[in-house]
Amino acid sequence: MKKKIKQSGHNKLSCWFELSYASFLTLPRVAMEAMPDEWQGKMADLLNELDDEFPKFPAFHYMVQRKEGNKFSKFPRWMINYRYPDYKEIESWRDKQCG
Repeated sequence: MKKKIKQSGHNKLSCWFELSYASFLTLPRVAMEAMPDEWQGKMADLLNELDDEFPKFPAFHYMVQRKEGNKFSKFPRWMINYRYPDYKEIESWRDKQCG
């Protein structure tokens, strides 16, 4: 039996980014709002904690663009329309394979 090695929080976060050179985390709002209410509360608490820790962080404006292959492309309407989410499409993102 393999012994599970406990990772530090720093290591867990670094591993989440894998070996990418990503400097930012961008998540679709429709996916986050499709998560259970408890998860959404925890996420909001963590984001508020981050804001509280860095109250003087510069108010930059960011822009997210989508690429398919080497070409920029528009986001599908169902992905950016968080007020009227396409629940069927969002559910298709979940991996619900029997196993």
